[in-house]
Amino acid sequence: MLNPACDTSHQPLIMEVAKMLPHINFKFFGGTDKYTHKSLGTNFPENIEFCGRIAEDNMVEFINSCSAIIRSTSHDGFPQSPIHFMLCGRQAIVSCPDEEMKYAIKLKKEKVNIKNQTDADETKEDMLRCIQQAYDDPDCLLNKTEEIRDYYKNLMCQKTYVDTIYGCIDE
Repeated sequence: MLNPACDTSHQPLIMEVAKMLPHINFKFFGGTDKYTHKSLGTNFPENIEFCGRIAEDNMVEFINSCSAIIRSTSHDGFPQSPIHFMLCGRQAIVSCPDEEMKYAIKLKKEKVNIKNQTDADETKEDMLRCIQQAYDDPDCLLNKTEEIRDYYKNLMCQKTYVDTIYGCIDE
């Protein structure tokens, strides 16, 4: 089951991709009332489920009900949801170009003009490529969870942060 995060994402493109892959279940999650998707109509394929906001206490159980997350947005800095998924041994497909998003499958573009048909089509093809990569090797992160934990624990520790900030100030 692939899981596209849906705050202000490229959700329409992800939904089109989901319709092209009826054999894969997609769970859209996040937000509050504004994410009930009433504006999207009611005719959804059976492989799309809207889960709404997931309580923090239920997040690990929810992540374990999925095989991957698609986090395709034009505004991400350092998204936490893909890290949570990878720490649970799940694949993460992200649009953020940060080198720090180690272990994630990267989409080619962060900014997509979904109103431009060529741009939208290229992005859908790229999503299909990334989904196929995750689908072909769904367990590739299961044996790396400790390595992933150590990597992000070091990257996000206070000392690393302070050293990085002082490195910028001292230059």
